[in-house]
Amino acid sequence: MGRFFIGQDQTKSPVVRRSARRNLKNVTRESVGEAVHELLTPDRDGTIEAQWIMTPPGHDTSATPFTHSGEEFCYIISGRKDVYLDGVCYSLEEGDSITYPAETPHWYKNSYEEVCVAIWVNAPHKW
Repeated sequence: MGRFFIGQDQTKSPVVRRSARRNLKNVTRESVGEAVHELLTPDRDGTIEAQWIMTPPGHDTSATPFTHSGEEFCYIISGRKDVYLDGVCYSLEEGDSITYPAETPHWYKNSYEEVCVAIWVNAPHKW
């Protein structure tokens, strides 16, 4: 009977419940407006990382563009957001998605009056 219980605490669940998401602080460095980043993957140790990100109106990371290895994917759940890739603006709205090499200098801005909620995926997680 003991074999059913040995090691159970050592096994990491592949499921992340909404109520158990890890809030990531200061992942966007200095920016206007405070974004909320919640980890959707069990940890940051895997080859991909998914985040639920809520950005308020005015949120802007243009002061320090991101560059890192890998690839990024974003899907807009609600609201709108401007994604800049090497200075070119792509305006995204609900239902839109974008994929790009993360080596490309990129930044984000919520230039709109409503909150934007999006899913972001980085592969591999290297930023």
